[in-house]
Amino acid sequence: MVAGAIVAELSANVRAAFPELHFSHATLNARGEDHLVLVLDDRYVFRFPRYGHHPTGLKLELAVLRAMQGRCALPMPDYRYVSPAGDFAGYEMIEGVELTPPRFATLTRPAQERVLEQTAGFLSALHTLPLNAVALELGGAPQAWPSGGSQAESAADGRARRLGPIARALPDLAPSVDNFYDRFAARPAALERLTHSDVTCDHLLLAPSGDRLAGIIDFGDVELGDPAYDFAYLWSYGDWAPGFVFDRYSLRDQDPDLLDRGFWLFARYRIARLGEALEKGWTDVASEIAATLPAVLAELPS
Repeated sequence: MVAGAIVAELSANVRAAFPELHFSHATLNARGEDHLVLVLDDRYVFRFPRYGHHPTGLKLELAVLRAMQGRCALPMPDYRYVSPAGDFAGYEMIEGVELTPPRFATLTRPAQERVLEQTAGFLSALHTLPLNAVALELGGAPQAWPSGGSQAESAADGRARRLGPIARALPDLAPSVDNFYDRFAARPAALERLTHSDVTCDHLLLAPSGDRLAGIIDFGDVELGDPAYDFAYLWSYGDWAPGFVFDRYSLRDQDPDLLDRGFWLFARYRIARLGEALEKGWTDVASEIAATLPAVLAELPS
């Protein structure tokens, strides 16, 4: 189905479910693997799960967001519009721009620190969220909580999906990537907590004032996993950023090895991003990662 037809169909679904919601313009964002996103009048965001890609649909995301209310000052999506069947939902857009690494680099140091302090507060609140609070919002515990899987499973998936494109385009780098997966698979498991699992620049929104976060979005990948995964992207903002957040993280004393695990997960993220960039022809992205990845792999903690 072409984009125009998809927009028309999804817009009709919204109008049928919420006749009181008036809008004149709809834009489709189909970048995500898990959801189609419809933006209405640059004011409302509606998310439609791609079933088969995302097994929990919206139920878990909505339950986590309800359970997080009052636990964190950082704004999060407030789904005021949930379809009667629960198969799509919408919220009023949080005004902000993606906190890309180049944009972060232009902020003043006080603004950078405030952004990271807000991130620490959010991660502290989410990682200490009791599972029974989420189960209460769900109306009962799920049969099985979504999970990031074991280290070995993650390594096997990464090797299957990413090593091929890297080996074809960058044969000198491929042995180091292959060795990374061997070592990653053998690493011990961490205590699982509820994680956002997609704390990246496109979900951290910088306020128009440029001195704070406006909010964090896209809770579609929430799962039980290593809380270090929510720290992994922070290395993109500079080597000092993860430690700054960790120093303000409420579980710091209970999880002293988190930053070591986070750096391993940062390396895994960079490898995955490189494989994706090579597959999709993102030449600039692939070149940047290929140039810096050897140093990242050389710095992996034992």
